[in-house]
Amino acid sequence: MKGVLEWVKSHLLIVIFGAVIVLVPVGGVVGSIIWNGSLKTGFEESSNEWNRSLRSASTVNYSVPPLLEGEEPLSQSTAPNSALTEIYRAERERREAEAAEAAERLVSLSSRGRVPLVEGLFPEGGPERTVRPLIAGLRRVLVGGGSGYDALFDEINAGGPPLVSRVREQLEDARLRRSDDLLSGQPDDAVLTPEQESQIREELGERRYGIYRSRAQDLNVYGDPRSVLATGSEGPGPFSLTPFDAEDRSVSVGEAFVWQWDYWIVGDLLRAVDRTNTVDGVRLDVRRAPVKRIVSIRLSKVDLPAEQGAGLGASPSPFGSRDARPTPRIGGGQPAGAPVGPVPSHTRRAAGGGPEGAYDVRRVVLVVDAESGSLASLMSEISGDGFVTVVGVEAESVDRLSLLAQGYDYGEDNHVVRAIIEIESAAARGWLEPLMPDQVRAAYGLPPRPVETEDGFDG
Repeated sequence: MKGVLEWVKSHLLIVIFGAVIVLVPVGGVVGSIIWNGSLKTGFEESSNEWNRSLRSASTVNYSVPPLLEGEEPLSQSTAPNSALTEIYRAERERREAEAAEAAERLVSLSSRGRVPLVEGLFPEGGPERTVRPLIAGLRRVLVGGGSGYDALFDEINAGGPPLVSRVREQLEDARLRRSDDLLSGQPDDAVLTPEQESQIREELGERRYGIYRSRAQDLNVYGDPRSVLATGSEGPGPFSLTPFDAEDRSVSVGEAFVWQWDYWIVGDLLRAVDRTNTVDGVRLDVRRAPVKRIVSIRLSKVDLPAEQGAGLGASPSPFGSRDARPTPRIGGGQPAGAPVGPVPSHTRRAAGGGPEGAYDVRRVVLVVDAESGSLASLMSEISGDGFVTVVGVEAESVDRLSLLAQGYDYGEDNHVVRAIIEIESAAARGWLEPLMPDQVRAAYGLPPRPVETEDGFDG
């Protein structure tokens, strides 16, 4: 072994070059294999990329978005084809036209041709000196005799019971005439006997109820705007203030718009009651009509931003106070229904609030005295056009004798209840939004309207 080492040391160059001669071919083979693999991977990637580019250039994604919720989109990926392109283009245009027509019809159905009562007031009405007379004009139209709400109630032949003062006058006149008849031919100092006084009281009682009955036969439903709409001593609470509640204070354009909106909603409900009380084209009088009396109508308050004017509240919620359901007070000031938690939109329309919403929703509580068997028909009429939906109803018994003593004659042989009906009234935003003042737009999460300048509109 020592000899081998000595030989290696003495022939070192020979040993080194010999090792190189042996290792270089082996290293070349290994290196070429590795390099070949790298080149192959690179070429494959380049080839795949070119293939993808070629396929992409030769493939078109045809698609038509769905028109209805839950509908599957129409789509197809294939090579460009002029005939197929024309088919998809025509289908897309057809669906866009259908959507535009549906939106236009939705606005038409929601508005039903209604326009504001005072021209030029909405959306803003102009400067202060111009808008104040317009708001005053709207108030006069709404609460003035023979127009506004009076006209709505007259349209369905609604009215109150006989006036107490008028009934008292008629009964006193009848009492005096009857006393004179009974004392006719008697001495001047003659007085009625107890039996005669009892007879007169009985006759006056029958006459009183005859007056009530005659009034009931002249009307199709009991109800007058001041008793039905004014919140009175109970205060507005979560309800919208009406012109009857705010006759002596200044209001903003936003509040005036809510008055106008309220008027439209109340009109819808009154006409639903009228349809319920009409059979075969003939209106039934109160004693025979299914709906006897419209006790109250309360609309949810639109909480207008206070900093922008004399708003109705400070919360931005379009549903007014959300801590309790609107519950009108009836029968001695007691709530007509127990308070509950926040009421969601059962129609899901309220979820569409904000800039992308299709509807603007108000909640309403309608209280009526009606025959129990007619409530289903009344609710059907209320929901007839699809924009007003009944979302809850409660019923309680009524004291008919007590009501009759107040002048309300509901007829005989019918079971009458007091129904508290909760309603959602939706307005298509495409109709209502162009009329909204900025104060109302803010309450519904909408941006202010563009301001018109000398150069055009400044967003």
